[in-house]
Amino acid sequence: MSLLEKAMKEKGTTLERSENACCPKCLHNKCVDADREYEHGDQWQRDPCTFCTCVRGAAECRTRSCVDAPRCRRNEKQITRLGECCPECVLKESVCVDEHPIRYHGDIWNVSSCEYCMCKNSKVQCRRATCEYVRCQKGEVLQQVAGRCCQQCVKPRHCQHGDFTHQDGDTWHPDPCSVCNCEEGKVVCYKRACPLCPRGTYHSVTQGQCCGQCLKVECSSACSECLPTNPSHCVRCKEFGKLAQDGLCVDQCKDTFYPTRDNTCGACAEFCQSCVDQSSFHCLLCRPGRLWKDGYCVEQCGHGFYLRNSQCLACHSTCSSCSGSGRSQCLSCSYAGHVLHQGRCIDSCGARFFLQSQECFACPPFCRTCQPNSEKCATCHSGTVFFNGNCLPACPKGFYSRQSSCTACHPSCASCSGGRHSSCLSCHHGYDLRRGTCLSLCAEGQYVSASGQCKACGRGCKYCFPNTEGEGFVCSQCVDSGFVPTVGQCGPRCQQGFYLQDNICKGCDEQCEQCEGPARCTRCLPPFVLADGHCVQTCGHQRYPDSERICRFCDRHCLQCSEKVCLMCDSRTFLKDGTCVGVCGTGFITDYKNRLCQANVSPPVLRVSGLVYVKEGSIVPIPADIFYLRDADTASDKLRLVVLGPPNSGHLVKALHGHDQVLGQEDHFTVQDLQEGKVRFVHSRRTWRNDKVILRATDGALYSEEAFFVIQVTAKEPPAVLKNEPLTAIGGEKTIIRREVLDFQSSGRSVNNKIYILQDLSQNDDSENQCHTELIANTRDQPAVNQCGLPGHSNGRSGQVRS
Repeated sequence: MSLLEKAMKEKGTTLERSENACCPKCLHNKCVDADREYEHGDQWQRDPCTFCTCVRGAAECRTRSCVDAPRCRRNEKQITRLGECCPECVLKESVCVDEHPIRYHGDIWNVSSCEYCMCKNSKVQCRRATCEYVRCQKGEVLQQVAGRCCQQCVKPRHCQHGDFTHQDGDTWHPDPCSVCNCEEGKVVCYKRACPLCPRGTYHSVTQGQCCGQCLKVECSSACSECLPTNPSHCVRCKEFGKLAQDGLCVDQCKDTFYPTRDNTCGACAEFCQSCVDQSSFHCLLCRPGRLWKDGYCVEQCGHGFYLRNSQCLACHSTCSSCSGSGRSQCLSCSYAGHVLHQGRCIDSCGARFFLQSQECFACPPFCRTCQPNSEKCATCHSGTVFFNGNCLPACPKGFYSRQSSCTACHPSCASCSGGRHSSCLSCHHGYDLRRGTCLSLCAEGQYVSASGQCKACGRGCKYCFPNTEGEGFVCSQCVDSGFVPTVGQCGPRCQQGFYLQDNICKGCDEQCEQCEGPARCTRCLPPFVLADGHCVQTCGHQRYPDSERICRFCDRHCLQCSEKVCLMCDSRTFLKDGTCVGVCGTGFITDYKNRLCQANVSPPVLRVSGLVYVKEGSIVPIPADIFYLRDADTASDKLRLVVLGPPNSGHLVKALHGHDQVLGQEDHFTVQDLQEGKVRFVHSRRTWRNDKVILRATDGALYSEEAFFVIQVTAKEPPAVLKNEPLTAIGGEKTIIRREVLDFQSSGRSVNNKIYILQDLSQNDDSENQCHTELIANTRDQPAVNQCGLPGHSNGRSGQVRS
């Protein structure tokens, strides 16, 4: 809808765009003063001295000031005449004191349309107007016109109703049930309301009759009630235990139907193959293509449920998804702090397991422990050695075992028993082993290349050997004794990523910036963090990186934390102000699902407004909109409504797994249950009375004040009007309404039948809504209607009309 269309729909507004504004605004044109409305431009007089004008919805008023007030003589008095603003002086003896209001000399006023009076020298003089003879023209009649003294010649009014013209005062019957009058040019019609026939009867109307009469239906022998047009079509069955369906009496309902409380077959909700009620959450079996879930028929089970035999069954409370209902059948966890270990949701994986995507996996067989969130080994079992994240029975060629880790041999050795140049067990090509040392024919400062030639070492390098991992050489000793060899050259210290061992700089593990040896890193390259001597991407479960990117353990019972506070606690404790506690204590609510202590100082506020109407012997859902439920420090989905006083005339029930569960004292339900229509009231056929249900709300620790909602029981079918005839009332007297005029029959056991007045006899344009009739209760001489336009009632079958 455009802005213009929206503006035009608002009554009493105009569309106007101001300067420097993008969109126009709706401006109100009407003014309200003393409960009266005025249009833009209207002028009115608020009092004799104040004049107002309506300007775009605002009343602008100006007041006249009497600056020249007269100064009266001794024989005069100052007065302000009725309807005048400023005072004037009049003779004291010229006041007509017997009039109300008091009149003054010179005042003229009307007593009626034909009589006027004036005050002259303290005396009232009245005159009556004389009407002259008037001859009307053809087609005119002489009539008294309201507000005029003398009769006027007017053209008689008429009414057009369908194809017929009726004169003023005419009465006619357009059909047997209607009567119309022509009143001052307007057609006023009254249609008689025919009474409803009681159950088991039908209307029989002959031509020319209005309502006819109620005749009993003669049903077939199987029916206790049938269609008036078909005696063999049963609406109710006579035989006990039989159910009425499609006009037949059957032993059980067809598929997709259920037996009602009235012994008929009602249709199940869409997608239900069988059910116990018509609601969508009372299904027992679903149609093909749908899955049963807690009484519903759904397309997918969703989180917290698993599929078995076309049914969605609940997982264990610790599981978010599962393959069965057992605690060890989880596929994912409902609590974010838990990890999945062999189908169970637990606090941590434990030794010999590593975590990936919140699931625990076993470390490789030779690993004693794994690196965080990785299958690489962190430590090894006795009898094995650590090498590049693996645990091996022995170190590979070119390495030797030192402190359970594989360390590179001296550059001169192809294999070795230690890190010195004299610990070689075999040599590279072109070198000979002599007493644990590998020697060549090349001069000092040279090495044997892969082609067998002697090539010079780098500048400052005294001894070097071929690089087995690439081209070039590896320096093993520098000319300057104060230098150490590193990456093919000599320097005062080892470069970043190297450590000094046996006077040679050896490389740290991958991603390690500084170390003391293999698997002994002390600082990692960003963004990696240090955990147990290894550089890893994350610290893993129950650890956090400090400001130097070193992984530290969280406090006891804490599963996830930052440097100073805990973020998630284990299954035995609850998170409270950044720490894990065993008990939340006073002023807190314990959230068992999320392992939290929530501050709770405000009790819930519960208010109930409105009635719950239920037909006799029927079921009605409790509407959610009659409840006002708030809590300043607790979410509404965490609040519960507790039943303190169950109803006496039936049962309060809640749908659970496709069936109704009776809610007794101290049982509870939620706002979501109300919104989904799961909470209902079942009225008992054995009782007929109004009832109430007493409740209070709780957040788990604090309670609201008690509140209740009223259950109004109504008849299953409306009362049948047996008689409704016109009443002849005598003016000024009481006329009794007897059964020959008005009579009805109630279908229920109520004794509190009421007659509501929908329109008073005096409500017309000329009466200004002044009441001239009253309906009087038969048992008490008190009117059922004491204000015009308000509905009243009588508690008997007869009453009185006072005119």
